Amino acid sequence: TPHSAQHFVVPSWRLDVQEGADLVEEIARITGYDDLPVTMPTGEIPLAPAQPAEWALRLALEDRLREALKGAGMSEVVTYSLIAADTNSQLVLEPVEARGLAGALLRQPLPLANPMSEDQAYLRTSLVPSLAGIYAANRRHTDYGRWFFEVGRVYWPRDGELPEEKKILGLITGGPASPPSWLGATVAADYAGMRGLIELVLRVTGVDATYEPVTHPSLHPGRAACMAANGEHVGYFGELHPLIRERLALGTEPLLVAEVDLEALVRHAESARRYGGIKRFPAVGRQITVALDPTVAAARVQNVIERAGGELLVDLALADVFELPEGRRSLSFSFTLQSDERTLTDEEANQVRDRILTALAQQLGAEQR
Repeated sequence: TPHSAQHFVVPSWRLDVQEGADLVEEIARITGYDDLPVTMPTGEIPLAPAQPAEWALRLALEDRLREALKGAGMSEVVTYSLIAADTNSQLVLEPVEARGLAGALLRQPLPLANPMSEDQAYLRTSLVPSLAGIYAANRRHTDYGRWFFEVGRVYWPRDGELPEEKKILGLITGGPASPPSWLGATVAADYAGMRGLIELVLRVTGVDATYEPVTHPSLHPGRAACMAANGEHVGYFGELHPLIRERLALGTEPLLVAEVDLEALVRHAESARRYGGIKRFPAVGRQITVALDPTVAAARVQNVIERAGGELLVDLALADVFELPEGRRSLSFSFTLQSDERTLTDEEANQVRDRILTALAQQLGAEQR
């Protein structure tokens, strides 16, 4: 009942009228919606994107990765984000000091308030258990084609806050990628093959990463590595430990797994691809063999060679590795030298080779063989 032009008393039974907007709605209803004047909205349409730019970059990156991995013979899978209470512990051989994705299985998963079953009562912290389950299910039906990848989320708990959600690319390979063929023997999954898939992922995203050994609670010691871009760890890969394979009844053949942080890849991906013209002058090939302490990683040797070779060094590859009787390790590298301005002479190529050997000796204690 109105007492004045500005004050109204709400009846006790109208509990839905709480604020001025409710009162305006009542007046509009009594007056009649058809009698209200129609006013079209005016103003400039905002040009802000519907989603943050980094989201669009990540989605485009995910699409490129899907196409590349499918082209490499892998199949995409989609799994549940929920796991059982003991899922992570089944994949942990022993607790080790591991950071980032390499230590994801050691994180305590968050329980759901209303789980529908015991097998789906916790939020996963890693994609490896989900991929291992898919691998086990397919192993019972086929002897080949068990190369899978997934783009999914993991959930890392934080004290007093919502969990940290991370978008992860997970890979798992085991056995031959294709059926037997008269064209030749099929390629079985191994450590070098997983390294090749990781290099494909980094090449597609334009990330320049380095490799170094890593400790992981589920992986075989000496057969696990992590990738770092600009000092930030972006993922790991390696061979699942035989005892874990036996525990989960995953067979006796090597099983390789990997996890890559997609958000980190977006941060370090090149913004635009750069192309150069085909070099007009012929290339010159050289090869060096050096003996080093076995603790010196081949990646460190390659870095020294690249810095010493300078702009003339256009290609570098590790050609051979073997153990020497005295306990040292022999590494053979082949590399290609090429100039944009002239044809290199043998003397110029030999000068670059000698400069590389000098740098290896001074920085890593290498001896030419």
